Order: sequence, then structure tokens, then C-alpha cells
Amino acid sequence: MKKLTFILFGILFISFACKGKRTCTCTEKYTGVEKNYETKTDSIIEGMKKDDAKVLCDEGDIPAQTIMTETIVTDCEL
Repeated sequence: MKKLTFILFGILFISFACKGKRTCTCTEKYTGVEKNYETKTDSIIEGMKKDDAKVLCDEGDIPAQTIMTETIVTDCEL
């Protein structure tokens, strides 16, 4: 009975430990003729496994878009 209790506790601990807080950092870079800037935004993702949180975070990626001489790109990393 004691072994079963330890095994169940271990399984519960591992399952909850894998679903912790994750930080998704998105970097927006703008380059133009007169201005250049870079901004970073952090978002907290809770209650998800790392792989699922990475997929959600990567949804914020925006490929480079250029209009005339201005370019903007957003890259998100977990």
C-alpha cells in the first residue's frame, strides 16, 4: 500500500510539474527610412505542456512584410 501511494504521488507530481508557467517573448522589428525600432512583449502561458505552449507561442510569428521602404517582422520564442 505504501509503494502504491508513492507511485501515485510521483505520477501526480510529474503530471502537474510538466504544466507550469511558460513565457512567450515576441520581438517586433521595424525598419524604415527615418525610423528603426524593436519592441519586446512577454506573455505568460499557464497550464500547458511545453510542446503545446510552443505551438501557441509560434502562432504569433509574422513573416517580414515590406511596403515600399518599410519592413516589419514579428518573431515569437518560448
